[in-house]
Amino acid sequence: MLTELLLPLAYLLLFLLPAVLLIFDFIRERKRDAARSVIPFDNLQRRPAGESTRLRLESVDEDIEAYLAWILIVAMALAFALALQPRPNLVIIAGFFLVVVIITAIAQRKLRPLRKKRRAYQLGFQGERYVAEELNQLLADGFEVFHDVPFDKFNIDHVLVGPQGIFAVETKTRRKPLQEGKKQYNVTFDGKALVFPHYQGTEAVGQAIRNRKSLAQWLSSATGDSLKAYAILTIPGWMVNTTALSPEVQVLNPKQIRGAVLGRPIELDASMIQRARHQLEQKCQLALD
Repeated sequence: MLTELLLPLAYLLLFLLPAVLLIFDFIRERKRDAARSVIPFDNLQRRPAGESTRLRLESVDEDIEAYLAWILIVAMALAFALALQPRPNLVIIAGFFLVVVIITAIAQRKLRPLRKKRRAYQLGFQGERYVAEELNQLLADGFEVFHDVPFDKFNIDHVLVGPQGIFAVETKTRRKPLQEGKKQYNVTFDGKALVFPHYQGTEAVGQAIRNRKSLAQWLSSATGDSLKAYAILTIPGWMVNTTALSPEVQVLNPKQIRGAVLGRPIELDASMIQRARHQLEQKCQLALD
């Protein structure tokens, strides 16, 4: 009887042995690499576009993986417990299966909002990377371009600093709904709200304006210059129709930003740009592990 009980445990340990050896080998190699050399720099001078969103995406992925791992562990544990039963009958099997179903259902309730959150973060990350590629073209026009500028409890997606001024760029990425199988491309800005085919709101506009004010206040304090910042709200992949202008924010497609920025009169001299650039570079350094 004892042999029959220990046999499944022996099989389990045997099958787990290669995985355990692989994990130990991985840990040993990582420690060996760390002892041999170090990264030649401690930080990135400028944060990559979408860095904050990427970290939130990673956090959600970890939560999802944890729930999936627990489902797998519970299923394996119950299967092992069932294998230890001397004479498992249909009632025992059904009971174990019911436990797995209940735990899976609980995990599904937890995973559903995580899945929606992950979908939103993934879309936001891709949108910020797309906009960054457009904005980086301004480097050839004498602009400094910063991405994912961190502040207390929020970040500004992109900041432009050049002769024509300082710009806080907020990216909002929305999926395109299908109507009779065709994508809807147009969004209207009426001076206060964004009007999409199936949604309208002022939250994104308000956020862009708050970012502009926070950026101007911080940079003016940090540099000693009296600096203004202009707000741009950009919606990648959408045609923007503006029916009324706003004195506080422009709503543009990413491809329109370069022309809008370069079309403004010269506002900053080289020394002011240098001071603003220095402060933003200090703020945007990203420590590496």
